[in-house]
Amino acid sequence: MPKKNKGGRPRLAEWPENKTVALGEELLGWLRRKENADVVHLSEFYSGLKDISRSQWHTLRQRPEFLHYYEMALEMVGCLIIRNKDIPTAYGSRFLAIYFKDLREHEREIKREEIEMTAKVKLDAETARSIPPNDEINEKERIYTDKIGALLDENQRLREQLGVPIEQNMA
Repeated sequence: MPKKNKGGRPRLAEWPENKTVALGEELLGWLRRKENADVVHLSEFYSGLKDISRSQWHTLRQRPEFLHYYEMALEMVGCLIIRNKDIPTAYGSRFLAIYFKDLREHEREIKREEIEMTAKVKLDAETARSIPPNDEINEKERIYTDKIGALLDENQRLREQLGVPIEQNMA
């Protein structure tokens, strides 16, 4: 049995399930009325009509018996907005993403694909830069081989001038 509230408005978390379901049904009925065809946000119902704070609404919409009504109400408001309002394109997709979860999921999927493609292009570009073409590798190898050969020749010439015996295993 829930604790008795010692005063003030009853806490939503303490509401019985039937009262929460009744509020959900009332919400959907309110949205279906023609005079509410210009609704833009559910706060018009919970804050304006029912005097429920945003934090209380947040708690209420997480209750399993109310979630179904909340999700249906979001879809209904989204449809009302699409039918009755001109939404500026700068806000349109973000605004509608609130009401249509599948739209939000689709936008996230597109963004994920864009990020993956950008990362792949960057990786391909970095890989192409880090691996020089074969003829460039051969040219560098030839330059280093020539430098090593020149150093060995210089080393041998200096040893001969100083009279230092040349070791057999020296290349």
